[in-house]
Formats: sequence, C-alpha cells, structure tokens
Amino acid sequence: MTPATRAPRLGWCAVAASASTDRGVVVVPRENGVAMAVDKGAVGPSTLPAVFPAWLDRLQIKYVNPVVKPLAKFIPGTSVITHRGRKSGKVYQTVVTTYRKGDTLAIALGHGKTDWVKNVLAAGEADVQLFRHQLHLVNPRIVPAGSGDTALPPLLRLQNRKVAVLVTDIG
Repeated sequence: MTPATRAPRLGWCAVAASASTDRGVVVVPRENGVAMAVDKGAVGPSTLPAVFPAWLDRLQIKYVNPVVKPLAKFIPGTSVITHRGRKSGKVYQTVVTTYRKGDTLAIALGHGKTDWVKNVLAAGEADVQLFRHQLHLVNPRIVPAGSGDTALPPLLRLQNRKVAVLVTDIG
C-alpha cells in the first residue's frame, strides 16, 4: 500500500487521502472535496479526526477515568469497555460513552484512533458493561467522520459530522 498523502489541517482534524484501494482501504469523499482513507487497522491514527487535545487525553486517563469507572453502571450513557492488548494480551478497561440502537452499539471516537480502538479492531471483539448488563461486542468497524450514516442514533449522527464512530454488533 502506498503511504497516505496528507491534506492541510482543518481546525482540529486532519484528513488523508489514499492512492490505493488494496488491503481493504476505503476512500470516502467529503463535503469539502478532500477524501478520507479508512481501514480496519492498517491506516495510521492521523487519519481519524480527534477533537480533543492530547493533554486532555492524559488528564482523563490519569484522573477522570479512575473516578468514573466504578460509577459507570449508574451514569446514563457511560460504559466500561473491556478489551485485550494487541501485543501484551493484558486485559484493559476503558470508560466510554455508548449509544445503542437495536443490536448495534456505537461509540464516538472524539480522541481519534486510540490504543483501545486499535485493540478492539485487532481482536474483533470486546465486552462492555452497559448499566448493569454485560454485553459481548463483535464485528467492530469504523464509520468515517462526515459520513452521515442514517443507521446511527440521532445524537451520535450529530457527533459523526466531526468525529469517526466505532460501530459494533452485539453478539
């Protein structure tokens, strides 16, 4: 696969266009005429827009997540996703905001393609604690930012204008 060429930064997000469609790379046209390459793990993290700065990621991981994790089953929309590391095999838990519609669970990727997203895509499965229910997630895939997928819940469709969405089936 040829390396992706970078487009100029637009606000907080950078978009990329790929010259190749091998290995499952999908080139999605955007409203502004720039294309975005999306793949289930082969494309680097810079291809997914991140609306939050890196310092906020570190703050959330160190201080916010340890407080929210035990309370997640009581806070509406907040869930804990359990996934296995790609290289270490270690089990990790990450606090996420989930949206359920039928047998589909979606998570907005406001922080871009983080390690937990890469882990879930590589494993092809994860578990999530939604309120007091434990759900097994299969078939993870990324819906690119700006796609306007009508299958997404309405609130998440608004977020999808700026950020990509991880969509999974509940198995």
